[in-house]
Amino acid sequence: MRARSVHCWTLRPVVGVDGWDPDRDPGRFADAFGHAIVELVVRLRRRGRVVTIGPVVPPRTDVVVVLLEELVSYDGHVRPAAVSRLARDAFRRPVVVVRADVPLGVVPPAFVRTQVMPNRTAIVDGRAQRWVPLLPQRGLVPRDPGRGHTIHTLTCKGFEFNVPAELRAQRFLDAIAGCGVHFALDGDPATWPDFRHTDVALCVRRHNDAWDDRRHLRKPATKLVNAWVAGAIPLVAPQAAYLELVRPGEDALVVEGPDGIIAAMLRLRGDRVLVRRLQAGGAERAREFSVDCVLDAWEELLDGDLERAPVTTTTAAVVTYGARAGARRARRQAGVLVGKVQEPSRISARGR
Repeated sequence: MRARSVHCWTLRPVVGVDGWDPDRDPGRFADAFGHAIVELVVRLRRRGRVVTIGPVVPPRTDVVVVLLEELVSYDGHVRPAAVSRLARDAFRRPVVVVRADVPLGVVPPAFVRTQVMPNRTAIVDGRAQRWVPLLPQRGLVPRDPGRGHTIHTLTCKGFEFNVPAELRAQRFLDAIAGCGVHFALDGDPATWPDFRHTDVALCVRRHNDAWDDRRHLRKPATKLVNAWVAGAIPLVAPQAAYLELVRPGEDALVVEGPDGIIAAMLRLRGDRVLVRRLQAGGAERAREFSVDCVLDAWEELLDGDLERAPVTTTTAAVVTYGARAGARRARRQAGVLVGKVQEPSRISARGR
């Protein structure tokens, strides 16, 4: 069976895509759209696939791929001009929408039949929702191999306002220094890809409950995968996207709260066998999330069983969708959970 032709639909300017090399110029197209869509276009083309990008769907296109942000904003506001135009241009073609980290209560238009989800735990409809990992972050600078099996540094990469307050408290900073460990809070996006001096990478996000974000399933496991690919040992909070991937004690350690981090660092400082096992396990997992493996997953999705769009999509349907989205947004602002999102008590233990 021939590979299906793909069009990545967007109203954004895409000047310079044709000559772009993501490996030589990793800083270009550095936003979420560039990572999820533009880089995908370039890398699939390198595999010999017919892939186009832009606001016009070529007549012989088999599958249309679009970032959900093109159609609906993060807070659920429908972009009616974009929705109606894509509904017309992608008429009777399968449409694959990439959610990235759009909140799960934001529902795509009815003509979308397949959603690429940020993690497996967020999937509630196994036919219409699929998990495909993000491409690994471009330009990662791996940990210096000369550091060997020594553990001297712990780094948390992310904006300071997204780091739990406990990790910025002097009590924690004094305690981690007492372990003989240098803790660095790297809040500069320009240096996030640099893992040369990172022995252990702390993967945690700030939410209502910073150490358990089962209510926040929209985030992919980017920090964890970056640590594996760059050769650092991950310490992960018990958050859904991380727990479904890690094998605790084999490729990462799960930590809960500042005391858990301190205990883990003391353990790593005193157990070279554990360090070697975690480093070897991380290297194995890095291969699973390599560019080639992610592209294999995308090709399997694009050439697989994709449901087609409805026979008709009218302007009235677009208006109705916008009205329903507005009602969902109002309920969400009033504190009512909407959309097919699992309550924490119903999340299964798969992948844990």
